[in-house]
Amino acid sequence: MTCSKGGQQGDGFETVRFAVTIHPSTGRVFQRHPDCKGAAICDDDIFVVALLQEALAVVAELKLILKQDLDLDLDVPKFT
Repeated sequence: MTCSKGGQQGDGFETVRFAVTIHPSTGRVFQRHPDCKGAAICDDDIFVVALLQEALAVVAELKLILKQDLDLDLDVPKFT
């Protein structure tokens, strides 16, 4: 079955394609927040390590930027 949005399930190269696609957007956000450490990896998993106020600012900006740039929605209920 082909996809109308996103990658094809089972495509071995999709992980690389996804990471390369989101890197510029997530990179811009982290660049604006030098006190945060973070990583954006496969399957839209994004890790942020910072004081709570700064981490929440980064997450809010990431949610906005990923929606604007790539029409991706972060799954907020998964946040821990």
